[in-house]
Amino acid sequence: MSEHSGTCLVSISYTRAGTEEVLLDLARCLVRDGEPVSAIVPGERALDGLANDLVAAGAVVVRAGRFFGEDVSLVRNVRDLRKALRALRPAVVHVHTPWVGIGKEAVVAAWLAGVPYRLRTEQNPVPDPLRLRQRLSLKLSDRLVQGISFVSSGNRESHLRHAGRPRRKCMVVPNAVRPAPEPRDRATARAELGLPLDALVAVMVGRLERRKGPLDFVRAAAVAAKAAPGLHFAIAGDGEMHVDIEAAIAAAGLEERIHLLGHRPNIRALLPAFDIFVQPSHYEGLSVAMLEALAAGLPMATTDVDGVAEVAPGGDGALIVPIGDTDALGEAVARLANDAELRRALANTTRRRIEREFTVEATYARYRRFYALATGKRGTPGTRRREFAR
Repeated sequence: MSEHSGTCLVSISYTRAGTEEVLLDLARCLVRDGEPVSAIVPGERALDGLANDLVAAGAVVVRAGRFFGEDVSLVRNVRDLRKALRALRPAVVHVHTPWVGIGKEAVVAAWLAGVPYRLRTEQNPVPDPLRLRQRLSLKLSDRLVQGISFVSSGNRESHLRHAGRPRRKCMVVPNAVRPAPEPRDRATARAELGLPLDALVAVMVGRLERRKGPLDFVRAAAVAAKAAPGLHFAIAGDGEMHVDIEAAIAAAGLEERIHLLGHRPNIRALLPAFDIFVQPSHYEGLSVAMLEALAAGLPMATTDVDGVAEVAPGGDGALIVPIGDTDALGEAVARLANDAELRRALANTTRRRIEREFTVEATYARYRRFYALATGKRGTPGTRRREFAR
């Protein structure tokens, strides 16, 4: 039987979003540097594109696992993942998880398959303390990994505080933003989206789910609309709250000023259509949508969620309000709408910071160091515990 070699990236997901793009970027960089790379991608059809892109990048891809839905079976997942990992025989398994506690089957399966090094990346914080049973389950899973990375310092602190993660294994590796695709010119993008050509437009980008705060965006828009009469608003995304959002817009009398754009897979190319980025989230790890908007030069009004402190330390480069304070968020949006010089100043500050600190190459270098610390090997998916906390 061959020796263990290379890295296997495991996607714990049911749809393609920022977490999956981070995994894909990591795979591309590892392959470029001559590492054998494999990936385990769940069988959901929404992930077919991710699987195809990983194959195109040079990774060996296995479709296995089902981590969301009513018929999830931990036992079946462990069995199927263990079988896949025994065939792939990687030296490192790196599990990318959107939620705390999800994906422990992959860690257990890697341990049962004899994979020498087992790592996790956590994309989202733990907003509230875990129940005892959850903490015990997570503690057992964490014993089987050599390293856990978090996408922002606030994200890591929430896990330490509310989930009891082992500090000696924890490291921060921020998400990254790719170089932007060729953007549409403003008039073309507006025409494609059905937006008025001359109005200022504030946009939120994200799934219509409670944690993203789409109802808060509508409430903030109602506040901003009064202080900035010419301002329009847009929501790029779809999800289970679509009907609720439509009802809230109608109740606010903003049907002519809030534009529902639906899911836009090419949203990065369309960002020149907008003037202000709004992040009304209740919690984030380090939003890739935020990084993309800031890289495109949009000024931001945001709630004080994890990841904001990384891109606008001390409030330098963004208007930041308390989570859930829709009046303050609306006032911040109106302030940006009414002050072109402020918009330019904030946008320039954050764009420079993104271009300097949140590139794919910068994040890849941090992941290489994470691998080195976890495996005890310098320079390879490659010193030791006390360095994780830095």
